[in-house]
Amino acid sequence: MSSPRDTLWAFETARFSVSLRCELDIDPDLSWADADTMAKIDRGDWTVFVFIVSVRLDGREIAASALGGSVYADPRDFARDHRDTDPRKRNSSIMRAANGDNAVICHYFPGMVREAIADARSALANAPRLRLAA
Repeated sequence: MSSPRDTLWAFETARFSVSLRCELDIDPDLSWADADTMAKIDRGDWTVFVFIVSVRLDGREIAASALGGSVYADPRDFARDHRDTDPRKRNSSIMRAANGDNAVICHYFPGMVREAIADARSALANAPRLRLAA
């Protein structure tokens, strides 16, 4: 199992990087959790994490998206679930055939990547530009 603060996923270009890391959620809101979930957390079978997707430009963070209160036995599953080998567990034509055309399985990780990149683009679009002297 990954330890807290591990980088679970990363994509890099010459100047930009997008990464997913996790930390222990030290003050989670588990008001949604049922008794079985709480028992697994209490036994140590599952751990509560905060997942952070960050975008960096030349090593400096320019945007991030975070989600806390995420319960996993293995935090690496957060980045893998949307690519499950079982097509019934991801957004696919097979899943929709079984559950209806409007069915959607929510995987937070791809949305967090989109959100962090959109925020980074917005931050760069609004950043002051310096002109080079002639």
